[in-house]
Amino acid sequence: MRRPDRYASAAALFDSVLRYFGPNGENWLQGAERQGVKRCLVDALFFIRNELHLSSLSTILPFDLLEAEVGRDSLVEFNDNCSSFAELRALILKARDAALAQSRTRSTVDCEEPCLQLAA
Repeated sequence: MRRPDRYASAAALFDSVLRYFGPNGENWLQGAERQGVKRCLVDALFFIRNELHLSSLSTILPFDLLEAEVGRDSLVEFNDNCSSFAELRALILKARDAALAQSRTRSTVDCEEPCLQLAA
């Protein structure tokens, strides 16, 4: 049985966060963690993880992917300093694309490995 793909799961989590925020960032918040249904990026990741009943380990990779894209700023600083929701959405999509690329790479390696074993 094949292990769940962490990268595909991270991409799915990013998709869920974007759906939660809404197409124009209606549920996105800057300068605070939570206000009613509005949430900052970090709180939204934790909230969606809990809603989907995922393990706490399931958010490590998404955080790592986002932080790799942000560079020197923390995710909280990036969230609070975004000029618009479009900037935040672009970051999430970039991290999602990186996760999907890793997922495809790992999927290809998984498919080729048994073939090599059979041919040997």
